[in-house]
Amino acid sequence: MSKLEHQPVIDKLESIRALYESSHGPFYLFAYVKPAESPLWDVLIAAPWLDDKLNGNYRNVVKSVQNTLTTDELLGIGGVVHVRSDSLVVDDIAMRFATSKGPVELRNDQIGRIALDRGYVLESLSGVASKAA
Repeated sequence: MSKLEHQPVIDKLESIRALYESSHGPFYLFAYVKPAESPLWDVLIAAPWLDDKLNGNYRNVVKSVQNTLTTDELLGIGGVVHVRSDSLVVDDIAMRFATSKGPVELRNDQIGRIALDRGYVLESLSGVASKAA
């Protein structure tokens, strides 16, 4: 699939990202990626306000993804994956893309130990740098 084929999903994910960012604060990572070893895509999300699993924010973001994407679009997604905001994965992406509002396309790349065929970074902020500021 070309970027144009993914644009409807990217646009919908971007609207979800913007909605939660306006009410909860920034995501340190919001990405739509296809791991090399999987036929499915994943949505990677990281934010300090997601790190407390008891507050229900992660569950709310997942429900928003489920309610916004079509059935066919959802069938192509393996999951919405929470990555801790202080994770090295978040900082790895942030170091490569600085502060980025995407989408920035990834091809044959690697995030941490995960090889990717393709992906789109919709937002990237450094968790460690943001905490130190």
